[in-house]
Amino acid sequence: MAELVADRLAESVASARESWRASRLRSVAIATRSITEEQVRNRDAVVASFARRGHDPDVIAGQHRAVYRNLARQEVTNTRLGYVGIFVAIVVVLGLWLGIGSYFGIPFGVVLTILAAYGGVLIVGLPVLLIPLIFRRLPSFGLAVVNLYLVLVSIAAGLIVYGALAGAGPARPLIGAVQAQIPLAFVLVEGILTTGILVATFILGWPVALYVERCRLLVQPHSQALRVLFHAIAMSATDEVFLRTDTRRQLVDQMEQLAVIIRAGLWKTVRPSSGLARSVLRYRCDLAAQTVEVMSVWVTLPAKTTRVDYQERMCAVAETMMSGRLDELPVEPRRDAISLQSRLTLLLGFLRTIVIGAVPLGVFYGLALSGVLPPAGIAEPVRVVLWVWLVVALLSALGELGTGRTLFDRTLELLSRILNK
Repeated sequence: MAELVADRLAESVASARESWRASRLRSVAIATRSITEEQVRNRDAVVASFARRGHDPDVIAGQHRAVYRNLARQEVTNTRLGYVGIFVAIVVVLGLWLGIGSYFGIPFGVVLTILAAYGGVLIVGLPVLLIPLIFRRLPSFGLAVVNLYLVLVSIAAGLIVYGALAGAGPARPLIGAVQAQIPLAFVLVEGILTTGILVATFILGWPVALYVERCRLLVQPHSQALRVLFHAIAMSATDEVFLRTDTRRQLVDQMEQLAVIIRAGLWKTVRPSSGLARSVLRYRCDLAAQTVEVMSVWVTLPAKTTRVDYQERMCAVAETMMSGRLDELPVEPRRDAISLQSRLTLLLGFLRTIVIGAVPLGVFYGLALSGVLPPAGIAEPVRVVLWVWLVVALLSALGELGTGRTLFDRTLELLSRILNK
């Protein structure tokens, strides 16, 4: 009898081990699917392009495969970290919901509190889904309405927090209804506060997300640069594909990524101990990054020979990266006029965003000095909202100064991608 139990236990352990191994293999396949598909899709075009330059197709195919193998390993690690982040986010949201219920003394219990909060999020978030459907023929207007609605919800969340802490303000009746244990009021407060916190986290966490994305590109700068180059070579294989608007837009984005990798990450793969060698290497990488940035102008304004010239330049840079002969990095004269004009444009955009964020707060304090203000119950929440507006404007201005694109533009683009999916 004991032997039978031991055999069944051993079979259960072996079955659980096999299930765990199969789940791990499925997660790895899901994480690396896009990279594997990109490798298969680009391989023939990349090999053919280098074969025309006299390279052995088998050698190029092997190097191409090795680059994507390294990137697949990194993607598996990133996916596992992403799962951990999702788990932590779920725990934080559940803790937030239970904390709100505990603060207001709601005797619903853990399960009912979580269900009520989830229902509140669905109620508050429903217009975000319905507005794009209503304005399907006017997608830009629909996105603007969605953003305005989220701003109003965030302001309402700020008023609720102020009313709960200060005991005054326009949201005080709703808070009183929650304290009176009215279920609908609690559901709305949970949904408004959760949505407002998510919007604030999205806005304030955007610079952090950009920094994390930059660090991800620089973890393996050599492989990441070659991936961008291989993809650019494949997309410029024919005139039909190269001249598409979507293709050229993707190539411009990839040139920006490649410039960042070359400027900030390529020299770190060598890290010479000599200060002179390090400064010269960084200078050469900066010149090469400038050359890549100029090629984005080629892609934006193509001529008859642009595709061929662009692909030749991409193949040359890829050859330099694969061979390790960094002295062959492309070197172009510094475009001082272009650089100065772009810097002035970014500076003007930075100042404009700062002014937009500071003017409402300046008007508020100007009215305060003149004695023309509403009652304190309304003035204090407005002052908090205006300070938040200034902080958001500062973050947006810093993001625009670093990337050339405003936070609002990137938010609209991200929402557009999510809604299109």
